Amino acid sequence: MEGALRSAFRGSVGGAAPRLAGWVPAVDIYATEGELVLLMDVPGVKMKDVEVVLAGDVLTIRGQKMISGATAGRRYSRIECGYGPFERSFAIGWPVDGDSVKASLKNGVLRVTVPRTGKGTAGPR
Repeated sequence: MEGALRSAFRGSVGGAAPRLAGWVPAVDIYATEGELVLLMDVPGVKMKDVEVVLAGDVLTIRGQKMISGATAGRRYSRIECGYGPFERSFAIGWPVDGDSVKASLKNGVLRVTVPRTGKGTAGPR
């Protein structure tokens, strides 16, 4: 399982994480016997601004980090925090229960759990 997890989710479907204009939240992924767990750093994002979709064997998380009213309109000399839309997609290499995907947001960390439905051995990719 460890070897499968090393190659699991090499950023996004098709290779490395996209580095387009915008923001690419960091992700940690691990698997247990019963589920896949994805932890995404999204400080300042509200759950209402996040969408989690499982289509086939691809899990997609998209959302947006808004500039708050307190910071909008200011003239910054430097902005290092990411703002704007984001989207990450991950291929899952084993059978999952798409109807039981759960997402929660606490302390700036989005937690997505995807229950396994079988004993597939391929693992995530």
